Amino acid sequence: MHLGRNWPNTLSANTANRSINQVLSFGFAVNYTFDPLCAYIHINSTIVMSKTDVTEAAVVEHVIYGVPKMNHEAMLQICKQTDEMFRQHGILRYDVYQLSNTDVPMKGFSNIASVMSLNQDEEIWVDSLYYKDHQHRKGVITKLENDERMGVIIKQSADLMPSGAKIIIGEFHRLSV
Repeated sequence: MHLGRNWPNTLSANTANRSINQVLSFGFAVNYTFDPLCAYIHINSTIVMSKTDVTEAAVVEHVIYGVPKMNHEAMLQICKQTDEMFRQHGILRYDVYQLSNTDVPMKGFSNIASVMSLNQDEEIWVDSLYYKDHQHRKGVITKLENDERMGVIIKQSADLMPSGAKIIIGEFHRLSV
């Protein structure tokens, strides 16, 4: 089955009793609500996967979401499959992090755990996707949209997350400092 740009329709038909509230910049449908961050956030994370240097990367996309603790290993396996596929389509690097500390370093900051509103049995994960520039990102995304495996991976991931879970996404461009 070739999903191409029809993923939102295909995925919504295959995802029981979940409404699509957000279509990510990938062009993939996601069955979760999106709430913008309204406070300064401090993320202290532990790396789960890391493979290559990203000195070429001028664009990084972060995806923040919750994973039920009981689905940790299953989601990690999906992330490993995702890493392989992303590399086949030219991404510079794909890393997955798990929140490891909810301490706040100073007054005026909020920890991401307080913003995400997760249950005690959920972990916060951050996927970081690295690209040379925006054009490179667009090219990788186009290849992923035409890879039917991506639709399967999105469905598998959605099935591991609780209904109504938040997914926060953002594309960031490197600044010269």
